[in-house]
Amino acid sequence: MMDRVNGAGTVDIGAGRRGFRDEDLETGIFGTEVTALWLNSIQEEILRIVSEAGLAPNAGDWSQLYQALKILGLNGGSRARRWMAVNSVSLSSAPGSPAEGDAYLIPPGATGIWAGNEGKIAEWTGASWSYLTTPNGHAVSIPDGRVFEKVGGSYGEMLATESRSGLVELATVAEALAGADVLRAVTSAGLSAAIAAIMPPRPNLCPNGGFEDGLTGINILKSGVGAWNGQIVDNDWGRSISLTVGSSGTYVVLWPKFPVNAGITYTVSGDAVLLAAGGTVGFDLEWTDASNTVISYVAPKPRAPGDFDDSASGRQSMAVSGIAPAGAVSARVRCVFFDAVDPVAMYARYAKVERGNLPATAYTSRAKQSAIAGNGYIDFTGGLTMQWGTGWTADGTALISFPKAFSAQPYVSVGWDIGASTWTTANASFVGAGDTTPTTAVIRSVNWTGSAMRLHSANFSFIALGPT
Repeated sequence: MMDRVNGAGTVDIGAGRRGFRDEDLETGIFGTEVTALWLNSIQEEILRIVSEAGLAPNAGDWSQLYQALKILGLNGGSRARRWMAVNSVSLSSAPGSPAEGDAYLIPPGATGIWAGNEGKIAEWTGASWSYLTTPNGHAVSIPDGRVFEKVGGSYGEMLATESRSGLVELATVAEALAGADVLRAVTSAGLSAAIAAIMPPRPNLCPNGGFEDGLTGINILKSGVGAWNGQIVDNDWGRSISLTVGSSGTYVVLWPKFPVNAGITYTVSGDAVLLAAGGTVGFDLEWTDASNTVISYVAPKPRAPGDFDDSASGRQSMAVSGIAPAGAVSARVRCVFFDAVDPVAMYARYAKVERGNLPATAYTSRAKQSAIAGNGYIDFTGGLTMQWGTGWTADGTALISFPKAFSAQPYVSVGWDIGASTWTTANASFVGAGDTTPTTAVIRSVNWTGSAMRLHSANFSFIALGPT
């Protein structure tokens, strides 16, 4: 530890501080003893500064302490550190009770003892204000994290513009959609959420994604146990499934399978609650082939424990997309609670699968698809009505209800497989319509495997013409 001279013959140089005295042989006064301890402490204190600056001690260079101080941030020419923290950049008069080391950037219009020192740094030494004149390029930061840089003789906040780098503030989804702010930035996640906010919802391919049909087709598993239990819950968050709380482990909610076409991109999204001491939760897709064997999974984006998230960015936080691999004929959504530690609550809701890439669009049930892709009809002059829609055959059969009733038996009803573009000689689906009434029609689908025909679940579209 550095100390004042501590050899024999020291004198008090004021306020109890030990100092040196000269030798006077005529009067018999010896000079102050300079001990090895004191000299070594001085040497090591100085060399510590030199070493911390990355300089190697050099007996031939007598300016190394000065060089080190500049490297460590002190500018001898302006008496200012190139970057320093200050208490404020807007206080126009000196505070009444500053602490030693408090510093302020004096703004224009300063009053009192700061008057005439605008643009300088005022630092309280413990007894008075010391004023520093800084060069262009000097920067100060304030407690809220903002940074101000001196350019052209005055300080301004360091914000990024189209022509200058700097600090940025992130825009909200609403600000990104407004498109009026030229200073705030948008992240890739924010842009994705903004795009999703204005995109019309795409059809949901996941059966019973929002538990509109209760627990029909829903399975729950727990690692090391197998089948697990859960129940439907209706509250302010809407409808969800609540898993029965058990010991630590991995829990999985599985939705019913739906048909897919190899080579097509699908996006899966959903929302979940995990209240636990540890673990994550995420949604993925499980691809299966014609023999019901699992091929692979779309890697999830697990989220840390937390509550439901209704925000636009919340839907994107766990949304993932993937291309159906070769041989895939069906898929299903999984919500996986990975390695939940001492779980208290586990919920899942709003499972959605849509054809196409990210971003995910707002949740819609299979029965309530968007108007653009949903069911509809047109009444033509002359008493002819055309009706259309989409649906899904479960194990080869679906009963559809026309958007409106025909006045009598329809003239024609036609259905076709939406995924026909990916047919091969070993994988082709055929859809037909029959058993029509003025209000309903039966749609059936089969699949050619290359060697045999079998009942097959398929996404289909239909058109029917009949009397208004």
